Amino acid sequence: MFSCGFCREEYCLYSKLCPRCDKMYKLGVIYGFDKLTEIVDRCLVIPKENQKIKLDRCVKEIGNKPDENKDKLI
Repeated sequence: MFSCGFCREEYCLYSKLCPRCDKMYKLGVIYGFDKLTEIVDRCLVIPKENQKIKLDRCVKEIGNKPDENKDKLI
């Protein structure tokens, strides 16, 4: 009912958006929502072709750690 219309985590009494989400809205108004979406897609979203590379890198990092947890499993 009184939660933020964007993040739905904070409660708002006087506006539809909490201060953090209102900042994002104002950036969209200043730079344009298409530009804001482009920045999010470019910086935060991992493209399909790079998802496998990132997954392989994470698995390799986990696999190369010493067997310190091996004793805990036995």
